[in-house]
Amino acid sequence: MLHDNHRVRAGLDVWVVPDFAQDTLERNPGTLLDEVYSNYPHRGKGDDIVPGAVQWVDGDNDALRIRGHPLKRQKMWLQTSPTQQGYSRYNYTGWQWRVLPATGCVDECEEVGEILPAYNAWLDALGEGHEEANHAILTAYPDGNFYIGQHHDKTADIHPNSLIVVVKLGRVGRPFEICDRGESKPFYSQVLTPGTAVIMTLAANALVTHGVPASPEQEGLTGSIVFRTIRTVVSVAETEKKIRASERTREREADHKRELEEANGGEPPKKIKLGAAAHRVFLDAQGLWHGCLNMY
Repeated sequence: MLHDNHRVRAGLDVWVVPDFAQDTLERNPGTLLDEVYSNYPHRGKGDDIVPGAVQWVDGDNDALRIRGHPLKRQKMWLQTSPTQQGYSRYNYTGWQWRVLPATGCVDECEEVGEILPAYNAWLDALGEGHEEANHAILTAYPDGNFYIGQHHDKTADIHPNSLIVVVKLGRVGRPFEICDRGESKPFYSQVLTPGTAVIMTLAANALVTHGVPASPEQEGLTGSIVFRTIRTVVSVAETEKKIRASERTREREADHKRELEEANGGEPPKKIKLGAAAHRVFLDAQGLWHGCLNMY
């Protein structure tokens, strides 16, 4: 059911399938996003995560920010197993332990619970031995200024037999770009209509990056739902332990920053002029940091 005419490039296991939401999931992608976006609470700046609840986490929430920088998107995490049994973790560069309890159970999200069986039935009908999806991440872009840069999925927590399937949601299309790994110019760049699925294997994910660039002229809510099979489960107790440890680390870093400012008369430490070799190291680190901002 995955045809060569849907491949983005010959020999590469990445397919773009129009109307996947409408034909396979039997759901209107516009109303699906509208309902999920409006039916569940949003945790923004200063809001606490409610452990195990179905909820959106906005990009300015402390649990989703990366080193103080808000992400230009909003996210929801869902798993098929009860959260009391532990949280299914999908880790990526810049990920924080304190966002893991934001994962809810799909049984408590009627809109996604209705489409997951259809997705797994399609997956089983492929006959390729792929594991059923047990995890979904929804992403919302309130307007065209919200985006996600080029990235590839981190695979440490993904089952080796998982597919990565991105289904585009909303009432208007958004550009979607795919680059060869290490390249900045996309070899695939198209506006994908709502309901389109981007389907890739883990092997293909290792060869390319993908992203949704900013489109300032675009108006209206858009987004996606990504299905994966996650193999890492972290108990509630271990998650709480990790959160406490990360909080202590942040407190130590904040104390160290204050000490530096006090030693400098209340001012931030002065910038140091770097030599050529040190400047190259800085640029490499800066490039890694900007890459962190683009991760799921």
